[in-house]
Amino acid sequence: MRDINAAFFVRVESRRLAKLAAKQEIRDRGLKLSSFSIKDIEIVAGEWLQAHRAETVDQAFRTLVWSRFLRAQVTSGTQKSKARKSGLSVVHISCPKVEA
Repeated sequence: MRDINAAFFVRVESRRLAKLAAKQEIRDRGLKLSSFSIKDIEIVAGEWLQAHRAETVDQAFRTLVWSRFLRAQVTSGTQKSKARKSGLSVVHISCPKVEA
């Protein structure tokens, strides 16, 4: 399930990056984005993604790894904060209960 979510994230992030690049490419040509329809921007983004797929997917994957790292750091910091307030160690909070 996590691999499916990761693949979905990379695909969506790649499309988002391609749209940003397509919009910048349009601006660099001296054209206004408001003169383009969403569909036209999507077409330019698709063409851009085809031309830059490897680097875009790599960047999207690095974003995924970085976001998971940051989420782990935030979660770890939250656990430490709760532990300090309650007087427990982080180990007590993160260990599952064992039922006999």
